[in-house]
Amino acid sequence: MKITDSPSPNQSDRPAGVEPRLIVIHGTVGSDAGDLSHLCRSDSQVSYHYLVQRKGTIHRLVRPDRRAWHAGKSSWRGVADVNDYSIGIGLSNLGGSELFTEEQYEAAGWLCSVFIREYGIGLEDIVGHYHISPGRKTDPWYTFEWGRLFARIASAAEDD
Repeated sequence: MKITDSPSPNQSDRPAGVEPRLIVIHGTVGSDAGDLSHLCRSDSQVSYHYLVQRKGTIHRLVRPDRRAWHAGKSSWRGVADVNDYSIGIGLSNLGGSELFTEEQYEAAGWLCSVFIREYGIGLEDIVGHYHISPGRKTDPWYTFEWGRLFARIASAAEDD
């Protein structure tokens, strides 16, 4: 799949010796163009590693070896500061009742399969924003179909 580099200034170094071991799926609550613009402005103070737009276009905002600012106050399995050890994938979506597109599931599944292979991330460590920030965040919302994502991950792995 094609990835377009669209660097975000909203990033920092990971702690020394820390590699990604978690993938966090987000919903954005915006338009494709609006999401990209927002994530590339320094005053937004937010970024993902990757943004997947509705037609499946993938933008790399922050290299995976860097720390993107996507998780906020968060923890997973008792370890705080999820930004330190995760890869954030944002999917453009208005929230509420808007369905995610087949192209987004395909692109996100492919990205996840790359990180599973590269970093040894397990399927149990692919989570939503609401998993790492319960009570504070609700994305990627009830319209996100985890089964479809995991089917695309399996399909991408078979193609390799």
